[in-house]
Amino acid sequence: MAWVSQRWGDVRNGYNTRRSQFWQTVRAVAFSLGIVPPELSGEWPSFVVWSNLYKVAPFGGGNPPPSLRTAQRSRCMEALAQELVQWRPTRLLFLTGGAWADPFAAALDWKLERVTSSPVERVGFSHDGARIVVAPHPQGRKSRPLWDAIDGAFKI
Repeated sequence: MAWVSQRWGDVRNGYNTRRSQFWQTVRAVAFSLGIVPPELSGEWPSFVVWSNLYKVAPFGGGNPPPSLRTAQRSRCMEALAQELVQWRPTRLLFLTGGAWADPFAAALDWKLERVTSSPVERVGFSHDGARIVVAPHPQGRKSRPLWDAIDGAFKI
């Protein structure tokens, strides 16, 4: 995750993680949940684990199209299950929306409850007791309401 820190505010290399609403959201949630010790705030990415649900995507960027998602879905579900065994997280945040998270939740036999009065779409627990929150991708959304909703969903 050092690349997230290295590109935080870096305008020379084409991708500035500080301008990414995705990484802003991850950072805000990590701080609000107390995952990052204040004295290590500059190293915040080292306190989170990030993984794409779909491991193969177009070379030029963006999400895989439906045909590519279908072709790799079962292997990606297996990969996620292995990642969860390896990392043993206590919190899982899907910044994908329910449509992307639901097939993975079903494959892992997680029972997620739908949320209708919040930017958060689903909440639940894994079989190991990790709190699961599913929220939409933050791109193009008002940041603070999304951050607050995610924080609140984790603290219930």
